[in-house]
Amino acid sequence: MKRNDYVLIGCFFLLNFVLSFYENSFKQFLKQFILILIAYVSLKNYSKNFDENKFIEIYKKFGLFVIALGYLIFILSFTQSVYFENMFQLNKIEIKNIYNQLSTYKEGYFLFLSDILQIKNPSRFQSICSEPATFAILTSPLLYFYLNNVKNNIFKILILVLSIILSHSIYGLIGLILSILFKFNFNIKTLLVSFLFLILILIMPGGKVKNLFTKSFSVFNIGYNEKVWENHITYIAEVHNSGFIAERFEKYNSIFLKNFTNEDKRKLLFYDDKFLIHPFNTTRKIKPKVLKNLMNQYDFHIYHPGPNYIGTSGCAYLSNIYISIDNLKNLRFLGSGIGSHEVIYINKIKNWIFIKSNSSHCLGLNFKDGKSYFIRFFTEFGILGLMLLLFLMVKIKNKNKDLEIFSKILIFLLFLQVGNYGLLKINIILLLLLKNSNLSDLFYKLKKNN
Repeated sequence: MKRNDYVLIGCFFLLNFVLSFYENSFKQFLKQFILILIAYVSLKNYSKNFDENKFIEIYKKFGLFVIALGYLIFILSFTQSVYFENMFQLNKIEIKNIYNQLSTYKEGYFLFLSDILQIKNPSRFQSICSEPATFAILTSPLLYFYLNNVKNNIFKILILVLSIILSHSIYGLIGLILSILFKFNFNIKTLLVSFLFLILILIMPGGKVKNLFTKSFSVFNIGYNEKVWENHITYIAEVHNSGFIAERFEKYNSIFLKNFTNEDKRKLLFYDDKFLIHPFNTTRKIKPKVLKNLMNQYDFHIYHPGPNYIGTSGCAYLSNIYISIDNLKNLRFLGSGIGSHEVIYINKIKNWIFIKSNSSHCLGLNFKDGKSYFIRFFTEFGILGLMLLLFLMVKIKNKNKDLEIFSKILIFLLFLQVGNYGLLKINIILLLLLKNSNLSDLFYKLKKNN
């Protein structure tokens, strides 16, 4: 390493060390700093022998192989679904229940699919990747290269696009849209194709996009339907006795909310008339107001379909964005240092009003990495750090234009999906973009002008 590397590492350490005092996150900061340092030094040394053109050629060949193999795996997994089992018996096919039948394994299915290939949903295309979203992210930018010669690559384009649609991945469809927009000039044709993919995103099974956008106001801790929540609490109080409720609170103790105390447990189990409707009745029904107060403090591990329900995917993003916005409210324009998102989440997620009716699907979801690089940067490097990241994504140029566009699409999609600083796939793609780039020139101009 050169002298400038030591200066950069030293400044980065000192800045984040100071910021770590905001949330007392020094332990997490040190772990993340060591992780980033190892990745930086490794890639710095590896970059000397890294042949980006050869890497792209291998990537394209292997990507096509993964897509082709994926069809064999998809057909095999589809035959193990409840839908396939019932498709020859029309009386068992329910139109309203088709998606559930498609996404559910039949009894006695091949365990190899779920235990080895980790395919949780037989109706989603994921090939040999860990999940459909990962497959879609890593393969969808290949469309950018295939569009160089549409006539010769028409078969590759068709099997790629179909595999992305079958993966049900929003990330993959976004990757296809970006590939088209970057390859061709913006015109009526590209607009229509992009609009078609946007429609597919909106009608994607599961309503993930709908939940994400219709519940986006939740990041500001507003719009919670308290009346619906109170009615549901009343229902729980009527159906379950205090013994069941105490056992559930105790079972789901976590680091995110207060642990259920022995004192509260004794009051529920030993007929305290402040807690129970009929203190000497063996049914021991708890008062709804008391249950509501307890649920505000402890984890009942519940989700309630209705106006307050956010869904797993939406919750992963919105709960972590809430943490970032809450951190910004403290005027931390430079963030609170690497590793701090995890600490802030543990300390502050109980203040998010939507967590109480979504705790079983949401509590602790992606809390360590913020779900996305963009969200995590927002928390740990502040609004200024996020703006710098977006600035660099736009301004960094590579000598190889096709390589630059491909890597930027891939980086953008990966940054949407994950926030782990140590992921090899992200660091390799960053190296692909940064080698033979204008990064050093950008900072030289900044240094010269300021």
